[in-house]
Amino acid sequence: EIQRDEDINASDGRCVRCPQWPFRTTAREGVVSEDACTCSAEYPNLVGMGERCGCQDGYFMNHTNRMCSPCSAHEDCMWGIDGTTRSLQPPNIKAGFWALPPPDADVFGQSSFSGHNIWRC
Repeated sequence: EIQRDEDINASDGRCVRCPQWPFRTTAREGVVSEDACTCSAEYPNLVGMGERCGCQDGYFMNHTNRMCSPCSAHEDCMWGIDGTTRSLQPPNIKAGFWALPPPDADVFGQSSFSGHNIWRC
């Protein structure tokens, strides 16, 4: 029997998570194709680019609030072609500024990152 879960889709009789989960999920249970995976409604302002989801330029993934948040003027948030992957990680700090390292991801690969506290060098 196939297990059902809102973040899992079925493929060839077995359940697999959508690629880029939890940022991509299926809209309903029991979907049997990865083609049905879309940007998750639990992260309301994600943008889809092909088969990936992420934040637009100028925004980063605030994992605590589960949404894309605006970057400060001291963060490099111009994601370019790799935006849908890179924007889900903490942004780099621009030259002349510093910040404490972001928290480590948990055992499931999920971060609690919600933004940098930035200081001038």
